[in-house]
Amino acid sequence: MIRRIASYRINKDAQENVLTAIEEFVEAIEENEPGTIYSVYRHEDGRTFTHFMSFPGEQAEESHKSAPYTKKFVDILYPMCEEPPIFEAIELVKSSHIRFS
Repeated sequence: MIRRIASYRINKDAQENVLTAIEEFVEAIEENEPGTIYSVYRHEDGRTFTHFMSFPGEQAEESHKSAPYTKKFVDILYPMCEEPPIFEAIELVKSSHIRFS
């Protein structure tokens, strides 16, 4: 499994557009990436978001990166961010609910 998080903060007036874009993006992932786990979290300030993604392998991650719906989401999101999103690789240490190999 390949796990990543992406975090960003949006401009004050962008919340409605970003939420719509997230909704469409996650629906496209659900339809096209059966092995991918993808969750989006909004922080308490209402403007900071963290995306959690888990891909079954490198090919799945590359397919996600090159998908037209990913490009569409990036093209919508990035101009509405205060700074570009920060991506980090993460490793599951322990979970009470998630059982990954």
